[in-house]
Amino acid sequence: MSEERSTLWHFAECAVTGRRHRAADLPCQDKTHACESHGTAVIALADGAGSAAFSQEGAETACQEIAAIFSGSFDAFDAETDGARVKQQILTQLRTALAARAGECACHVDALASTLLAVAVKGDRFILLHIGDGVIGCLREDQLVVLSQPLNGEFINTTVFITSPEATDTMKLVKGDVADICGFVLLSDGAEMSLYDRRQKTLAPVLHRVFNTARGEDRANMEEMLRRSFENSVIQATGDDCSIALMVRM
Repeated sequence: MSEERSTLWHFAECAVTGRRHRAADLPCQDKTHACESHGTAVIALADGAGSAAFSQEGAETACQEIAAIFSGSFDAFDAETDGARVKQQILTQLRTALAARAGECACHVDALASTLLAVAVKGDRFILLHIGDGVIGCLREDQLVVLSQPLNGEFINTTVFITSPEATDTMKLVKGDVADICGFVLLSDGAEMSLYDRRQKTLAPVLHRVFNTARGEDRANMEEMLRRSFENSVIQATGDDCSIALMVRM
């Protein structure tokens, strides 16, 4: 959670432990973060790999680190015309942070494997980053739009992680004008089951109401409403952990 209050954006985030992890008495491996620092609003979401022993630690580290990276380097990234260079710089910083966390956890860095989704906004510009599965969308001129679709491996339940060798080649990095965009949303693959139509490649209409509610609600109240909705409905559609992070213009 941010210690600063955005003057332009309302934030909300929620991560709920899935039924499989509850049955096995395991922690939620999805992590989210939403904040504003140095004039840059950031939302981030990471889904820890189910096979990685400390993936929840890696997911949390990834969310915190990408927020710090974007807050500190947004202008430089936005001005840089070499996208591959920006991707490599971001991935290097993320992996350095994960290596430090691995030292604290006394584990190999692969034990911290997670996906990563993030959107940063500064002024009238945005930068989107996507590694692995999950969905990134926006509310543009009152229409729900998918900005980045899930990246899965050969099978539906496999994907790419920050620690994967192919992360550099498969990472999506998109820059653009905020212009007519009113809000951004990140969904983990668990939340996808209820809030994204894979066949139509569209976001669920209910997200319209979520955006509109978030615009007028206090953050704490909004996050409690999201938690209740996820507990009562979203996690019932899957055994996986489910998470969401969003920001919407006031």
